[in-house]
Amino acid sequence: MTGQPVAGVHDAPTQRSPTGMWREHVLPTDCLLSGRQMSDLAGVEIDDGRDTEIKRSDGTAGHSCNYYTTAGGVLSFTATIKVQSPSTGLITKQLLADIGEPGATEVPGIGQRMIIEPLTRPDAFPAMRVATDKYLANVVLVAGNIPAPPDVAAWTRAASDIVKALPA
Repeated sequence: MTGQPVAGVHDAPTQRSPTGMWREHVLPTDCLLSGRQMSDLAGVEIDDGRDTEIKRSDGTAGHSCNYYTTAGGVLSFTATIKVQSPSTGLITKQLLADIGEPGATEVPGIGQRMIIEPLTRPDAFPAMRVATDKYLANVVLVAGNIPAPPDVAAWTRAASDIVKALPA
Protein backbone atom coordinates (compact mmCIF):
# COMPACT_ATOMS: atom_id res chain seq x y z
CA MET A 1 0.00 0.00 0.00
CA THR A 2 1.31 3.44 -0.81
CA GLY A 3 0.46 6.79 0.64
CA GLN A 4 -0.20 10.06 -1.10
CA PRO A 5 1.43 13.38 -0.17
CA VAL A 6 -1.01 15.80 1.41
CA ALA A 7 -0.86 19.42 0.35
CA GLY A 8 -1.77 22.23 2.68
CA VAL A 9 -2.29 20.37 5.95
CA HIS A 10 -1.38 22.05 9.20
CA ASP A 11 0.78 21.22 12.20
CA ALA A 12 -0.21 18.34 14.45
CA PRO A 13 -2.68 19.15 17.20
CA THR A 14 -0.09 18.79 19.93
CA GLN A 15 2.07 21.40 18.20
CA ARG A 16 -0.42 23.98 16.98
CA SER A 17 -4.05 23.68 18.05
CA PRO A 18 -5.17 25.24 21.31
CA THR A 19 -4.76 22.70 24.09
CA GLY A 20 -8.44 23.12 24.98
CA MET A 21 -9.43 21.36 21.75
CA TRP A 22 -7.86 18.03 22.71
CA ARG A 23 -7.63 16.14 25.97
CA GLU A 24 -5.25 13.41 27.08
CA HIS A 25 -5.55 10.37 29.35
CA VAL A 26 -8.78 9.36 27.68
CA LEU A 27 -8.16 5.61 27.90
CA PRO A 28 -7.01 3.40 30.77
CA THR A 29 -3.75 2.93 28.82
CA ASP A 30 -2.09 4.53 25.81
CA CYS A 31 -0.07 1.33 25.24
CA LEU A 32 -1.99 0.22 22.17
CA LEU A 33 0.90 -1.71 20.60
CA SER A 34 2.72 -4.60 22.22
CA GLY A 35 6.50 -4.60 22.43
CA ARG A 36 6.54 -7.03 19.47
CA GLN A 37 4.34 -4.74 17.35
CA MET A 38 6.46 -1.70 18.22
CA SER A 39 9.63 -3.69 17.48
CA ASP A 40 8.26 -4.54 14.04
CA LEU A 41 7.56 -0.86 13.42
CA ALA A 42 10.84 0.51 14.78
CA GLY A 43 13.19 -2.19 13.50
CA VAL A 44 14.79 -2.78 16.93
CA GLU A 45 13.82 -4.97 19.89
CA ILE A 46 11.52 -3.01 22.18
CA ASP A 47 9.91 -3.94 25.50
CA ASP A 48 6.19 -3.55 26.14
CA GLY A 49 5.20 0.05 26.71
CA ARG A 50 4.79 1.83 30.05
CA ASP A 51 2.10 4.41 30.71
CA THR A 52 3.81 7.59 31.86
CA GLU A 53 2.68 10.84 33.44
CA ILE A 54 4.88 13.89 32.93
CA LYS A 55 4.65 17.23 34.69
CA ARG A 56 4.87 20.11 32.24
CA SER A 57 6.47 23.45 33.06
CA ASP A 58 3.00 25.06 33.20
CA GLY A 59 1.95 22.64 35.95
CA THR A 60 -0.33 20.49 33.80
CA ALA A 61 0.21 16.76 33.47
CA GLY A 62 0.83 14.96 30.20
CA HIS A 63 0.13 11.29 29.57
CA SER A 64 1.56 8.83 27.05
CA CYS A 65 2.90 5.31 26.66
CA ASN A 66 6.67 5.14 26.40
CA TYR A 67 8.65 2.29 24.85
CA TYR A 68 12.31 1.41 25.53
CA THR A 69 14.74 -0.88 23.74
CA THR A 70 15.27 -4.24 25.40
CA ALA A 71 18.98 -3.42 25.60
CA GLY A 72 18.04 -0.83 28.24
CA GLY A 73 20.19 2.03 29.37
CA VAL A 74 19.50 5.68 29.98
CA LEU A 75 19.17 6.47 26.27
CA SER A 76 16.90 3.53 25.43
CA PHE A 77 13.68 5.58 25.10
CA THR A 78 12.65 4.76 21.53
CA ALA A 79 8.93 5.42 20.97
CA THR A 80 5.80 6.94 22.40
CA ILE A 81 2.08 6.72 21.80
CA LYS A 82 -0.23 9.48 22.96
CA VAL A 83 -3.99 9.07 22.57
CA GLN A 84 -6.21 12.13 22.58
CA SER A 85 -9.88 12.88 22.05
CA PRO A 86 -11.71 16.10 21.33
CA SER A 87 -12.69 18.14 24.37
CA THR A 88 -16.29 17.84 23.26
CA GLY A 89 -18.02 15.43 20.92
CA LEU A 90 -16.51 13.43 18.11
CA ILE A 91 -13.58 14.17 15.82
CA THR A 92 -14.79 16.49 13.07
CA LYS A 93 -13.51 17.18 9.57
CA GLN A 94 -12.26 20.54 10.87
CA LEU A 95 -10.17 18.84 13.59
CA LEU A 96 -8.89 16.33 11.04
CA ALA A 97 -7.85 19.16 8.73
CA ASP A 98 -5.49 20.45 11.44
CA ILE A 99 -3.68 17.11 11.80
CA GLY A 100 -0.31 16.90 10.11
CA GLU A 101 2.45 19.05 8.72
CA PRO A 102 2.79 20.26 5.13
CA GLY A 103 4.12 17.41 3.02
CA ALA A 104 2.62 14.68 5.21
CA THR A 105 1.69 11.42 3.48
CA GLU A 106 -1.95 10.39 3.82
CA VAL A 107 -2.75 6.68 3.69
CA PRO A 108 -6.40 6.07 2.77
CA GLY A 109 -8.59 3.39 4.29
CA ILE A 110 -7.24 3.44 7.86
CA GLY A 111 -9.61 5.01 10.37
CA GLN A 112 -10.96 8.49 9.63
CA ARG A 113 -7.49 9.71 8.65
CA MET A 114 -3.96 8.32 8.80
CA ILE A 115 -0.91 10.43 8.03
CA ILE A 116 2.82 9.92 8.17
CA GLU A 117 4.68 13.09 9.04
CA PRO A 118 7.43 14.19 6.62
CA LEU A 119 11.08 14.10 7.66
CA THR A 120 11.85 17.47 6.10
CA ARG A 121 13.93 18.88 8.97
CA PRO A 122 17.10 17.43 10.45
CA ASP A 123 15.50 17.49 13.92
CA ALA A 124 12.28 15.75 12.78
CA PHE A 125 11.25 12.46 14.38
CA PRO A 126 9.44 9.72 12.44
CA ALA A 127 5.77 10.13 13.37
CA MET A 128 2.35 8.86 12.38
CA ARG A 129 -1.13 9.98 13.37
CA VAL A 130 -4.29 7.92 13.02
CA ALA A 131 -7.79 9.13 13.87
CA THR A 132 -11.07 7.33 14.45
CA ASP A 133 -14.41 8.95 15.24
CA LYS A 134 -13.41 9.37 18.91
CA TYR A 135 -9.63 9.14 19.20
CA LEU A 136 -6.41 10.48 17.73
CA ALA A 137 -3.37 8.26 18.29
CA ASN A 138 0.04 9.92 17.81
CA VAL A 139 3.07 7.63 17.42
CA VAL A 140 6.57 9.12 17.51
CA LEU A 141 9.88 7.26 17.17
CA VAL A 142 13.30 8.49 18.32
CA ALA A 143 15.34 8.72 15.14
CA GLY A 144 18.71 8.05 16.79
CA ASN A 145 17.51 4.77 18.33
CA ILE A 146 16.13 3.10 15.19
CA PRO A 147 18.06 1.89 12.13
CA ALA A 148 15.83 3.80 9.65
CA PRO A 149 12.40 5.42 9.53
CA PRO A 150 9.61 2.89 8.93
CA ASP A 151 8.23 2.57 5.41
CA VAL A 152 4.58 3.20 4.56
CA ALA A 153 3.72 -0.51 4.88
CA ALA A 154 5.13 -0.70 8.44
CA TRP A 155 3.30 2.48 9.48
CA THR A 156 0.10 1.13 7.93
CA ARG A 157 0.35 -2.17 9.84
CA ALA A 158 0.90 -0.26 13.11
CA ALA A 159 -1.99 2.12 12.39
CA SER A 160 -4.31 -0.81 11.61
CA ASP A 161 -3.31 -2.51 14.89
CA ILE A 162 -3.95 0.74 16.79
CA VAL A 163 -7.39 1.22 15.23
CA LYS A 164 -8.28 -2.39 16.20
CA ALA A 165 -7.07 -1.77 19.78
CA LEU A 166 -9.07 1.44 20.26
CA PRO A 167 -12.55 1.17 21.81
CA ALA A 168 -15.42 1.61 19.35
